[in-house]
Amino acid sequence: MTRKFHFLFLSAIILSSIPTCSLNEPDYNLDFGRSETAPKGVSAMPIDLFSIEIVWSVDELDNIENFIIYRFASLSEASATPFEQIQTLSIDDIQPGNQGKYSFVDSNVVPGIYYYYQITAQYGKNESLVSVTALCHFVIPPPTIETSIEGSQGNILRQRIEFSDSGFDALELSRFSASDTLIREIEQTVSSGEFILDDTLQFSFADTISKFQNRVLFEYENIIPNNSYTYQVRGITYQDTTRRSTSYSDGNEVSILLDYPSSMESMPLSSESARIYLSDFEIQPYDSILIYSASDNYFVYEQALSISDMHRIKNLGGEELIVFDFYVSDPLDIRVVFWNEYAHSYSIINDSISTIPVMPLGISGFRLIEEGYLNPGCHGVDCSEGIFPIEKYYLATYETTNIETEQWPPNPGEMPLENISWQDALIFCSDLSLAFPGYSFTLPSEAEWEYAAKFNPGGMVNATYPWGEILDIYHANYGNAEAGVIGVGSYAYTCHFGLYDMAGNAFEWVMDGYSEEFNPGSATSIDENYKMIRGGGYWSNPEDVRTISREFLPVSASIAGVGFRVKMTMDGEI
Repeated sequence: MTRKFHFLFLSAIILSSIPTCSLNEPDYNLDFGRSETAPKGVSAMPIDLFSIEIVWSVDELDNIENFIIYRFASLSEASATPFEQIQTLSIDDIQPGNQGKYSFVDSNVVPGIYYYYQITAQYGKNESLVSVTALCHFVIPPPTIETSIEGSQGNILRQRIEFSDSGFDALELSRFSASDTLIREIEQTVSSGEFILDDTLQFSFADTISKFQNRVLFEYENIIPNNSYTYQVRGITYQDTTRRSTSYSDGNEVSILLDYPSSMESMPLSSESARIYLSDFEIQPYDSILIYSASDNYFVYEQALSISDMHRIKNLGGEELIVFDFYVSDPLDIRVVFWNEYAHSYSIINDSISTIPVMPLGISGFRLIEEGYLNPGCHGVDCSEGIFPIEKYYLATYETTNIETEQWPPNPGEMPLENISWQDALIFCSDLSLAFPGYSFTLPSEAEWEYAAKFNPGGMVNATYPWGEILDIYHANYGNAEAGVIGVGSYAYTCHFGLYDMAGNAFEWVMDGYSEEFNPGSATSIDENYKMIRGGGYWSNPEDVRTISREFLPVSASIAGVGFRVKMTMDGEI
C-alpha cells in the first residue's frame, strides 16, 4: 500500500509540470486561419521622390495582432530572394483607409532600385501565409514638356509643362543652345496640372546698340532668333537637407526663325548712292532695314530704309534678288540689320555678321543700268520675255550739254549739245576717257539704249514711252511744242533707271550702223556710213518718240536737234 501511494504522488508531480493548452494562448490558437488572414491585393507605388506606399487588405481581422512587412531590393528586375523584415505594425497603431485597406510608407528607398514587398499577418508567434509579391521600380516619371511658337508676331517660345500628382516641390527647367545654357528652378504651387512658361525675343532695354527715328536696336535679353533651343524639365522634391529629382524629360528642340539673306553684295548706283543686292529671302516679317557702318563690334547708324523701298530683279542667271538703293557719300563697310518692333536679325555668313563694302560711283553724271534681257522692238504689256542679254553698265543721267570734257558732268537746265556728228561724239567720249583715268566712255549700242529707255527689270515691263504708256505735252519736248531743244532735265519724267529726256528734245546717236531690222543678236548692219539715232527730237510726232522708234543719219551729219548720251564702264571695260 505504501508503494502505490508513492507512485501516484510522483505521477501527479510530473503531470503538473506540463503546460496546459488554452485558447487565449497564441502558441496554441487553433482558430488562427493562416489562409484567411493572409494579406490580399498587395500593391506598391511611389508617392514622391523619397517614399513608396504599400497597400493591402485582409479578409479576416479576428485574432490579428500585427502585420509584418518584408522587402527585397535589387538593381535590376530579378528573382526576389531573400526577403528581410523591415517593419512590424501593430493592428492597434494603424487604421484602415479607403475601402478597408491598410497602408505602410517605406521612406528608406533609393531612386532607380527595384523593390519587392511581401506581407504576413501575425498573432503571437503564428504568421499567416505570405501575400503575393508586389514589385515597385522606384522611378517617378518626369513632367512632360511641349514647346511651341506663339504670339501674334511669332516671337514667343512657350513651354507647356504637364505633370501628375507627384508631390514635387519645384520644377527644374533647363534650356540648352549654342549660345548659352540656362537652368532655372520654379517653385511648384499646385500638385498637378499644367504650367506655362514663355521665352520671348525680348530686348535688354539697358543695352542699347543704336537709337534713331524711333527705331531702337537692343541686345537680346532672353532668346535670339535663328538659334536652336532644347528644353528639358524634371521634378524636384526636398526632404530636410536632401534634394531629389526625377530624370529629365525628353528634349524639345525649337527655334524662332527669322529669315535673312544668304549673300549680300553692293555696287555703285551713282556718285551719291549705292545699291545692295540681297539673295531672295522671306522679308515680310520685317518693316525696315537698318544700315550701319561696321566698326569692330560696334554699330554706327547710317540710315533706315522701309521695306516698301525695295524692289526685286532677276539677274542674267535667273536668280531673283532683293534690291535696296541708299545714299552714300564715301566708301565704307556696312552691316545690314533687318528690323521690326519685336525682333531684328542680321545676315550671318560663316558664323559672323556679314559685312560688305559699299561705295558711290567715283565720277558724277551717270546712273547704273541693271542687267537683264532685251526683247528687241517690243513694247507694252504683250511683250514676251527678252532673249538678248544686256550686261550692267552706266549711262549718263542727262544728254551731253555744251561743256568741255573737264567740266563734266552736265547739269540740269544746260542746253544739250546738238549739231554734232557721230564721229565728233566719239571724239568727245575719247577725250573723257583721257580726262578720267580708270573709266572708259563711248556711245551705247542700240540694244543698250532701247533696254535703258523701256525696261523695268523689277516689273519685267517694256514701256512704250520711257515713263509708261501715256504721252502728253507734260512728259517730253516733242511735236514742236517748243521751237527747239530746251535745257536738259526740264521734264520730270524719267525712265525706270532715272535718266532724263530719253524721249524727245534731242535725238541721240548710238554705236550701231544702219539696219532695216533691229536684231542685236546678229550682225545686220547694211551700211556703216549711216548710224542709228534713237529717242526722237523736239519736232518728232508721238510715234517717233516711242522707246522702239528708230531713225538713221550719215555718220558725218551735224543736224539741229541731234546730240548724244555717254555710256561709261569702269576699269576700262566696254
